[in-house]
Amino acid sequence: MDKFQREFERVPTIEEIDRSDPVSWLRARDQYVRDRWVDRAEIEILRDRLQECTKRQGANAKKNCEKHAIEYMRALNEYKEKHLTWFYLIPLEFSPRNPRWGTLPPELDKKID
Repeated sequence: MDKFQREFERVPTIEEIDRSDPVSWLRARDQYVRDRWVDRAEIEILRDRLQECTKRQGANAKKNCEKHAIEYMRALNEYKEKHLTWFYLIPLEFSPRNPRWGTLPPELDKKID
C-alpha cells in the first residue's frame, strides 16, 4: 500500500448505530463523508473522460462518446440517489410558516398549535 493511502475499517451506517453513543455516531458520520468524497471523485473522473472524448472526437462526439456519457450519467444518478435524497426524507422540523422556506406540500401542511 502507498504511504499516502490509508484503509479505514467499515463501521455500521448512521441508520444502524445507537445514536446515544457519540463515538459510533462520529465514526459513522466520518465514513459517510469519506464515501461521499470517493463517489464525487469518481464522478469528476468520469466527467473529465467525457470532456476529453468530446474534444478529441469533435463533430463525431455524439456517436463515439456515447459510452462515456452513459457511464457518467449512471454514476451521477446513483450519487444523487445515494447522497441527495436523504434531505427529502428528513422530517420537517422548521417552522412551516417561515416565508423563507416557501410553501409545504399539501400532505405535510398541518396545523401547528
